Amino acid sequence: MPTVVQIETLTIAVRKFPLFTTNCYLLSDAAEAEKVIIVDPAAEPEKIIVAIGDHQVEALVLTHSHWDHLGALLELQQQTGAPIYAHPSEIADIQAACREIAMHSGYDRQDARIDLAVNSLNDGDTLNLGQALLEILHTPGHSKGSICLWDRTGGQLLSGDTLFAGACGRTDLPSGDPQQMGESLRRLAQLPPETRVYPGHDESTSIGNELKYGALRLASQGIL
Repeated sequence: MPTVVQIETLTIAVRKFPLFTTNCYLLSDAAEAEKVIIVDPAAEPEKIIVAIGDHQVEALVLTHSHWDHLGALLELQQQTGAPIYAHPSEIADIQAACREIAMHSGYDRQDARIDLAVNSLNDGDTLNLGQALLEILHTPGHSKGSICLWDRTGGQLLSGDTLFAGACGRTDLPSGDPQQMGESLRRLAQLPPETRVYPGHDESTSIGNELKYGALRLASQGIL
């Protein structure tokens, strides 16, 4: 039987804009917490490394390719050697962003030219973390390859920038699509209402709360 995923939230300051933060998550098996998965390493790699401590990093997962979710990716991959995962629609943009980061962060010219290896996560795929299991939900709308990570056993969802407390992600950015966002939100609305939601920004919420007061209510009514 799968066990519950333990979630630690790191509030990461993205220095490009004052007071702008992104949630980075450290995931572990609640029963055996020596291994972790890092989700959306936005910036501040030193802070993330301290939080990891002696844990072994099993994977670096990106919910999508936007710059405010991957600023520490290159450095963490080089320090931990952990494989990177994202939806295949996002891989080229992730590689391009990491090349730009390399060119502006003191890496040598050869490092700056390489395409970082990124493994594909498709809808319905799973990630194992000890005895814990994360299911991948492809939820396009904010970007064409946005994904959510669902801990079915623990009733927890990492929603990236698809669903926030009281809102949903923007659809006016490159590869965003309002119609797809509505479809993705209606899919999330089918999850158990007690499911706890951990978004890419700001505070956590629940599917039930968003069905009452948030974007899931609007999507269910066909407004989104």
